[in-house]
Amino acid sequence: MTESESKKEKRTYLRVSLPGNLTYFNFTSNKVVKAKVKDLSGKGLGFETEEELEPSMPLDIWIDIADSGEQAHAEGEVIWVKKISKDKYSVGVTLKSSGLNPLPNILKKNKSNDK
Repeated sequence: MTESESKKEKRTYLRVSLPGNLTYFNFTSNKVVKAKVKDLSGKGLGFETEEELEPSMPLDIWIDIADSGEQAHAEGEVIWVKKISKDKYSVGVTLKSSGLNPLPNILKKNKSNDK
């Protein structure tokens, strides 16, 4: 395998940078926590949080939709966690539910805000 092949993106879905807010429920700690969205795809989500999470943890997630006051709900599972500073973690989640019906609206709002 060449170096360019090993660095090739292996995702099935396009990942879109989507700065914004989300709230999640951590079933392990029974806490509701606010976090910052980094990116979103058809099957995954990246965000930053002050709470240290563990891979395989289930989360109930609500993503704020910019300018509408609405939230999109998803169920997810933590896939990876990386400590990026003291009390700050980058988290990758796979989305388990298909409840993100407003996903096109989220992406549309993000694009309109970039112009």
